[in-house]
Amino acid sequence: MLMLKLEKKSLANLKKTLENEYGISIRNIKRVPGFYDANFIIQTSRSRFFVKVYGFDKLPAIQFQASLIEFLYQANMPVGKLIRAKKDAQYFKFQNTYGIVQSFIDGQKLGDR
Repeated sequence: MLMLKLEKKSLANLKKTLENEYGISIRNIKRVPGFYDANFIIQTSRSRFFVKVYGFDKLPAIQFQASLIEFLYQANMPVGKLIRAKKDAQYFKFQNTYGIVQSFIDGQKLGDR
């Protein structure tokens, strides 16, 4: 599988980036399976969030996906709300790629049904 790999040092940098860009204090960060991207569930003192760091998508595709997530959320579809960064950006820059943050939705993975 061609999954994006992040070293321990990169995880520390991701945590710092998220805390700076979103004004949150992360208590725990847990990697969850993904196909190409690096996916995480982060825990703050108030909430859990889903974080996706894109592995191979270019910025226009990421912007499209972020806009689609916002559209679906506003249409009351069951997707996690896209959380905007401090500067009202839909995504954050991380190393040579970008990522998004969404509210976490409890449930089962589709393959678990």
